[in-house]
Amino acid sequence: MLKEKILKDLNRIFVFLLLFFCFIAGIHINSFATDKENNKVTMDISYGYGNIAKGGRYLPIHVFYSNFSKQKFDGKISVEFTEEDNRRYAYEYNVSLDAQKSLLSDYYIRISNDVNTIEVSLKDADKKTVEKKVLSLNMEANRSNLLVGLLSDSQNQINYFNDVAINFGLMNLKTVNLAAGSFPKSYSGLEQLDMIIISNFRIRDLSNEQSRALMDWIKQGGVLLIGTGKRANDTIGRYAPELLEDMYEAPSVRTVKFSFNNEDKQIDLDTVNINLHGGNVIISDGDFPLITSVNKQRGLIAVAGFDFCDLSQFAKDNTQFARYIVSSVLGDERIEKLAKQYEVSDNTFQNVEPILNSSEIKKLPAMPVYTLIIIAYILIIGPVLFIYLRDYGLAIYYRKAVVLISFLFFALVLIYNGRTRFTTTFYNYVTVYEAGDSDVSESTYVNLRNPYNRPYDVVVDSNYSIVPIIRDIKGSESDRELKRNTSITIDNTEFTKNVHINHIGAFSSNIWKMDKTIENLNNEGFTGEINFFDGNLNVEITNNYDYKVKNATLILYGKIAILGDFEAGETSL
Repeated sequence: MLKEKILKDLNRIFVFLLLFFCFIAGIHINSFATDKENNKVTMDISYGYGNIAKGGRYLPIHVFYSNFSKQKFDGKISVEFTEEDNRRYAYEYNVSLDAQKSLLSDYYIRISNDVNTIEVSLKDADKKTVEKKVLSLNMEANRSNLLVGLLSDSQNQINYFNDVAINFGLMNLKTVNLAAGSFPKSYSGLEQLDMIIISNFRIRDLSNEQSRALMDWIKQGGVLLIGTGKRANDTIGRYAPELLEDMYEAPSVRTVKFSFNNEDKQIDLDTVNINLHGGNVIISDGDFPLITSVNKQRGLIAVAGFDFCDLSQFAKDNTQFARYIVSSVLGDERIEKLAKQYEVSDNTFQNVEPILNSSEIKKLPAMPVYTLIIIAYILIIGPVLFIYLRDYGLAIYYRKAVVLISFLFFALVLIYNGRTRFTTTFYNYVTVYEAGDSDVSESTYVNLRNPYNRPYDVVVDSNYSIVPIIRDIKGSESDRELKRNTSITIDNTEFTKNVHINHIGAFSSNIWKMDKTIENLNNEGFTGEINFFDGNLNVEITNNYDYKVKNATLILYGKIAILGDFEAGETSL
């Protein structure tokens, strides 16, 4: 009886303990689930404009973060891909999310034509991956498309530019809507666009940074088409001092004739007579300029004397009108260049590397010399030394002779190696300054190298945009996967860009382009007058730089004139 009672008591205790542990475990599981849910940080990703990507340009990566936890999140986002040179590139940015808040961030990453997949990883402060997503770009399908940005208060009235075929139907226009609130503050955010049309919009709604980004984009090769009409003051007023030869009169209604598709079409429009400084009339109605253009470095600004929104119904009734406008503004040469932009390989690396290596090339180790030394060493300690000692009955001294010759060759290598004098990371660079009326552009090409095949770091001022110059090396996808450890990481912080280079190879070229644009507050550059008539050149130029300029050269109409040296502030006649 006692035994049975004890067993019953033990069973009761066991059941109690079991229920207790289940209760505790349930609390723990629920707590864990709650913590997991509360600590959830997610990201939604899109890229380009409408998930359209073009290679050889900066690609906007749009990331929408959501922090569902009750704690602030601090970490990093990493954008990774394998380039044409078989190197793995990673761009890292700090991410800070307040508790239970959302955030939209844009990152601009330059990629080549050969990048088809991008990995985006979000990591916490302990470098643990919170979320990872893979983007398939499918750039091949977008190569025949020209991206046109529309900036207007009535974008639905200028959407007739969408799906317009040009270049005999080989290229199509794809329009994307732009807005002042989301307009990029850097030209890199606009580089995916081939053309921007502004009409019926107050351009002063753009901030100074956005306006500068637009002008920088034009200088890099973008095409801007501006409509005016009744809102001429809004659309072109901001750029009037820079662009206009003289101010325009108040808009007035005019019967305008467009000639296209072997027909003349008339419409009554509110028009203004726009006279651009140094402009070229593209489309006219008799003596009245309808669209005038002016070159802006590598880009183009075209201004219409009317509002494109007023032509919405006209363009729908005349389906060739939009093609006529775009083809006229772009021109045959620019259209042909855009059509062939993916067919021509980028030779920047091959063009820049010889210039960067010219000063230090003699200090680099000559690998053929080392190869000859090794071959000579093997031959001497091998058959030559053995046969020689054997023939003279001195084979017993072979080992000692090998040690002696090895020391001699080692000393030879040390002596020859001493001429390089490279013991740490070294670099060569070439800087190009381009001074305009309002700003100064600085482009620096840097070749980083290291005498050892081991990781090293470089710190760059955050004001510079830094882009790798890719060597075009064709290889299979399997080759690329094998080289994931050969990587370059660019960590973007508030004040610096930290470049971590991992196992690139001893003395291997690692070329970067660094760009920076600042306001020309000191009026740097050359100013003066140039007169060229009947083969005679008359020049009066002042050097406004605070340093001497050597071997100044004037390039004019495809001809070169040697001007010589200019001291700081010197005027040459």
